[in-house]
Amino acid sequence: MMPPDRVLSIDTPENVVFGYELAGLGSRFLAAVVDSFIIVVLLLFLTITQLAIANAALANDISATAWVFAIFILLDFITIWAYYIVFELVWNGQSPGKRLTKLRVMQAEGRPVTLTGSMLRNLVRFIDFLPIFYGVGVIAMFISKQSRRLGDFAGGTLVVYDHSIVSLHQLAAWQPSVTERLFRDDATQQLSLPIEKLDASDIALAEELLLRGPSLTTHNELAASVLRKLYADMDVEMDIVGYDSTMKRLKSIVLAYRHLNEADYEEVSAESGSGVGVGKANP
Repeated sequence: MMPPDRVLSIDTPENVVFGYELAGLGSRFLAAVVDSFIIVVLLLFLTITQLAIANAALANDISATAWVFAIFILLDFITIWAYYIVFELVWNGQSPGKRLTKLRVMQAEGRPVTLTGSMLRNLVRFIDFLPIFYGVGVIAMFISKQSRRLGDFAGGTLVVYDHSIVSLHQLAAWQPSVTERLFRDDATQQLSLPIEKLDASDIALAEELLLRGPSLTTHNELAASVLRKLYADMDVEMDIVGYDSTMKRLKSIVLAYRHLNEADYEEVSAESGSGVGVGKANP
């Protein structure tokens, strides 16, 4: 059982609570070591390039050397800052170090990390790094109940464990490879459900649960709670089922909804570019 102060509970508008295990200092330190090593390699490459260009500039124009160094100092800053921002946005809150240690940055209210949140948390990273290798950040994490450094407070973010996350590409891949089996196993019941009564928020909730899976500390109870809500919204009485059947039914309902709203779903997914894509609500 996870200590209560190590679990973040997010209450959705649908009154379903998602629980995330907060990352500890040890895991975050290891992730920082990995990312720092990669950044040092990148900076070393930039330095070698800088020296080569500076030597060429010095041979032709001594005054140009100062400009070369100024430009590369700026590039060094951009590299350190952009490294985290780019990866956190492209990899849904994960840098290479965090992916290796199974951590993920998210907004404090449970949403995926935003561009503004990522920019702020990584701009303040330079303060957290003082006086040497996250000295200020470590102190802040010890004081904070949610192990947040100053950058997390500035960006409104925190770091959680992210075990066995399913990527959006894998979720999208269900349709050609899994649909037939799911509908064959539970076809009679799922195809007879009034899926058209569900709307985008219902499916977004189910997809969030399917995406997060075992990373949620109470995924068994959450799965049953979400399925009960879907059945209630369809005005259908639900029989008692086990966890495996619950997850299978959730997948089947999501897939059935996608088939029903296939064109709209693809349009919304293409426009969003990230996060959980859902179909448009039925009129």
